[in-house]
Amino acid sequence: MKRTIQTVVLAASAAGVFAVLPGCQNRNHHDDTNRPVAATATFSTPYVATRETEWVSVLNQPNAERGRLPAGTRVYFDSSLSSAEWQQARVENRGVVYVHPADFRADVR
Repeated sequence: MKRTIQTVVLAASAAGVFAVLPGCQNRNHHDDTNRPVAATATFSTPYVATRETEWVSVLNQPNAERGRLPAGTRVYFDSSLSSAEWQQARVENRGVVYVHPADFRADVR
């Protein structure tokens, strides 16, 4: 009888430990998957759209916000234009979005 009680207590203790451990591992964990990343780059290099072009708020997401920029729209890149399909740029009244860098030229004012 004593052996049975010890086994039951040991099994209950083990079950309690396994029930508590996952909670301890997730303590103070905050899911920030969809939190916007703080902009560390300074988007200060001006460029102008040479034709109407598309912008997207987030790459590779089908439900990302999308829009069109008319020709002549000024945007600001953090560096020179890249050869990539998309590059981040700051658009006035829109914030930082992704645009097609091939659709822009340097703004020489």
